[in-house]
Formats: sequence, C-alpha cells, structure tokens
Amino acid sequence: MVFVLFMDDTKMPTLPDLIEVFIPTLGVVTVLMLMASGVRLIEITSNGGSTIAQRLGGKLVSTNTSKTKYRQLLNIVEEMSIASGIPVPQFMCLRERMGLTRSRRE
Repeated sequence: MVFVLFMDDTKMPTLPDLIEVFIPTLGVVTVLMLMASGVRLIEITSNGGSTIAQRLGGKLVSTNTSKTKYRQLLNIVEEMSIASGIPVPQFMCLRERMGLTRSRRE
C-alpha cells in the first residue's frame, strides 16, 4: 500500500489524510526501533558487563600484573569478592575517562 499526498494550491490535505500516513509510518519506525533495541539487549545480557567494557575500550587485566595501581585495584576487587562470598570477577580497566555525553570519537 502506497500513500501519496499531492499538495497544490487548491486542496490542503485533511486531518484524516495525514493520520492515514502518520499511523503506518509510526508503526514501522516503532517496530524497527524495538528490533534494534532487542538485538542490543540480547547481546549485552548474554555476555554480561565485559561486552560493555570492551565496547568502551576496556582491557582485561591479568591477575599476576606487576603494575602497582592495577595490583592495588585487583586487591580491592578480591577483598570485596571474598567479603561478599562470590567468585573473583574479571577485572577490566578503561584507559580513557569518558563522560556520559562525550564519545570516543571526539
């Protein structure tokens, strides 16, 4: 089904004409947005937080690192996991500090 509106000086489109075009367009855009969001949600939930960290430029830090700052952070993560009774998670470090409104491409 194709909707075409011709605008000339003699006839302006009526509200039912505009609604007839708007509603299907809104439906198509909504479905496409939901599909794209669903794909991203599935990707994130299947791989966990490491997917987000990798997309932001995070690098996995080895548990036997010799860098002092990384070792201190790893000690904190290990202590917190022991205190809460959960296994030690992977530790990823983000090299760049980015705000919510700033992208890596700037």
